Formats: sequence, structure tokens, C-alpha cells
Amino acid sequence: NDPAATDIYTLSLHDALPISHSPILAGERLIVPNDQKGPSFLAALDRTTGAELWRTPRPERNAAYSTPMILAPQGRQPQIICISGAAGIAGFHPETGEELWASGAMPLRTVASPVFGEGVVLASCGSGGRGKSLVAVEPPLSTEESAEESA
Repeated sequence: NDPAATDIYTLSLHDALPISHSPILAGERLIVPNDQKGPSFLAALDRTTGAELWRTPRPERNAAYSTPMILAPQGRQPQIICISGAAGIAGFHPETGEELWASGAMPLRTVASPVFGEGVVLASCGSGGRGKSLVAVEPPLSTEESAEESA
């Protein structure tokens, strides 16, 4: 431990339950998921200053513990993929936080992180030894050109 170390920035999160998801980097943005039994959101911070760049409200339900992923197929618009019991699997624009699509609610809480392969996002949900589910979604992918044209 460095006694001279100081915080660069902090972000206040709803503290109903311990926070367990990990933030991820998307270019110069630190992506912070916060799905709780209370105010829930997905936010992007400037990775250097901590300034909040955008915040997208998320539905509230059970806490989610999964870490999002960046989906960036070649020649396609990158997306932040998040999962939670309340929203299911959802894709977000990394520059604006706009929700691009969502699968709909999953029956239980999410802990494992989503994965992508062969054109499909896979995500699971469960509760201890009860009611485990695996959900597969073919995410809508747009070309970078069409995304720029629609902006």
C-alpha cells in the first residue's frame, strides 16, 4: 500500500446490496453497470477525470452481478452488452448510452457475464441451486456506416 496514494475520482452507487459487477473500459470510457433493488443505471465516465459522460436508467429488480462486455464485430457498430434479471440481455451504444435493443426480463438474477460467439449472445440466470436458465439472442447488428447516417 502506498500511503501517498489518493483517489482520482469516486462514483456514488446505491448501497442496498454490495456491488459486485466490474467496470470495463471502452476506449476512453469507463463503463459502470449498477443493477440493484433500487435506482439502477449504466454509466460511462471519462477514464482519466471521472467526469460522467452519460447515464442510462435501468429497470429495478434483483441485484445483478454480471460484468458487461463490448461486442465489436468487424465492420459493425460496437455495443455494450449488459444482462440483468429485470432487462434481460441488452445492447447499448458506447458513445451515448442509448439502449439499442433488449431481450426482455430473465426469470432470475444474473451473476455470470455474457459471452458472444457464432453470432449469438449467451447469458444465464439462476438462484443458488434453483431454476437455472440459459438465454441465447441473435443481437441486431448494424454497420458503422448506417449508424453514422442515422445520427
